[in-house]
Amino acid sequence: MSDIENALEDCEQELETALDRIADLEAQLAAFQWRPANEPGIEAGRYETVSCPPRAYVIYDHMRYIPGEGWTGGAQDRAPDYYRPILPPPQQD
Repeated sequence: MSDIENALEDCEQELETALDRIADLEAQLAAFQWRPANEPGIEAGRYETVSCPPRAYVIYDHMRYIPGEGWTGGAQDRAPDYYRPILPPPQQD
């Protein structure tokens, strides 16, 4: 193989690695997007929540969702409008 062919092969491998990393980051980003809190299939757990009551301030909270029971544990007396998984803390490299 010539030097140019080797360099081209190296570039193709780097491109494939970069595209795989981009796909992984896009999947991570999608996992932490805000979702409507009335959508079916929410798993049990704690979530970041946002409520947007009419003519009031937006309420940001952490609440627990229990299938069959609904949303509990917040500082508000209503179900949230949106939720997302709680982001993990940053990790040191």
